[in-house]
Amino acid sequence: MARKYLRGLQYTTSTNGRDIPIFMRVCYEFWGYCVNGTSALTTPGGMPTTPTSAPTNFFEGTTVLNTGNDGVTHDLGINFESLSASFTPSLIGKHITIWSHTDVNSTDNSIYKIINVPSSTQLMLSPFSGGTPDISSLKNNLTSRSALNYRVIDLVAASQLAVASGNYFVGTLSGASTINTGQASSQFQILLRGTSTPFGQFGIVGSPAGTWTGSAFTGTTVTERTPTTTNFTGTTAGLNGNITLIADKDFFIGHIRSTNTNATGLYFYVIVPQRLYSQAQDTNPLTIMVGGNNLLSTVATDSHSTSFAMAGFDGTTRTCQLMTKNFVGDGVTGTTWTIGPNLSSLLATQSRAGKVLYSDAILSTVSTLGQYSLARARLRPISFTSNIFPSFHLIGDNGEFIHVGNGVLWPWDGAVLPYSLLPLGT
Repeated sequence: MARKYLRGLQYTTSTNGRDIPIFMRVCYEFWGYCVNGTSALTTPGGMPTTPTSAPTNFFEGTTVLNTGNDGVTHDLGINFESLSASFTPSLIGKHITIWSHTDVNSTDNSIYKIINVPSSTQLMLSPFSGGTPDISSLKNNLTSRSALNYRVIDLVAASQLAVASGNYFVGTLSGASTINTGQASSQFQILLRGTSTPFGQFGIVGSPAGTWTGSAFTGTTVTERTPTTTNFTGTTAGLNGNITLIADKDFFIGHIRSTNTNATGLYFYVIVPQRLYSQAQDTNPLTIMVGGNNLLSTVATDSHSTSFAMAGFDGTTRTCQLMTKNFVGDGVTGTTWTIGPNLSSLLATQSRAGKVLYSDAILSTVSTLGQYSLARARLRPISFTSNIFPSFHLIGDNGEFIHVGNGVLWPWDGAVLPYSLLPLGT
């Protein structure tokens, strides 16, 4: 498996805002093509049969402006070429999804904003939303590749269609069995939510056993998780927003923010955690969190400490508390002793060795009689460190994590960006 990154992709809102429909379309594009793309240009991978419900042309159709399989990029370049294309200046400001179904390990497989159209066969891209870190400078940029699949997409046009609460797409976590022996390919459903014009939030449902029938899940689910706050209430046109997505075939992390939000952005996690019980006891672990408050909160609702949800052994969805390995307060759940602030001392660094200490987290449920699990599963691929380090500081010998703030570490590939990963804040 190979992680893919969408690093602060910029978009611009239309007349009524609608940031969250834009977000859902980008999530579909990234999961279906960048992470799970095949040779098909209009059929996403990583999804079951009949995976979507939305207005005609929202996910595919006329909002896909160009497609091809002869794309070419060059080392440290910003140009994308396709000899079969007929690009026009009207594509400036639109986006292009680029992937190779043969070079599946490349982090160039991502989504980019089109900033110019030099000719009918050439686009100029903003390269840093994807790209691969250069060995010497660590700056991420495009690399030399050919026979690339691509889709030029109009995110804003998609958001202006007759979207409605309950529109969705379903994804399949095909890498689940590589994490836990014998695990089914768990699934998730991302749903558009809200009744007002901007559709200010969304929800996620999980199916640990991957039981999508084409219209619904059967059996046990992680019931729908939605933010406690509807942040995207603004309807202003012409505002810039940013979307960050990190995914592999066994997890999906996302964040969006624009100035159409009240105070913070919206974020989500869909993760297959590492099983700590036996396969018979915990066959298909799956955890989900959706947040609409500060991404870096450790104690409030929607926090990392208290809001990762799993289906219990009785089939009921409950939120979990996290435990991390700290020098103070090990094993205290559901409080600030669990992450970031409790590594906030000089013990968080080893100056002589030039090392930083960080910890995995364990999912724990201790509040329901008969469903007690002090250490049910290891939360991966995120980790936690001290809050003393600057935001967007790279952690690990090879930059395996990026510190998004307050001790929260997201998976990373060592790239050093020319801007903050979350340019508009959390």
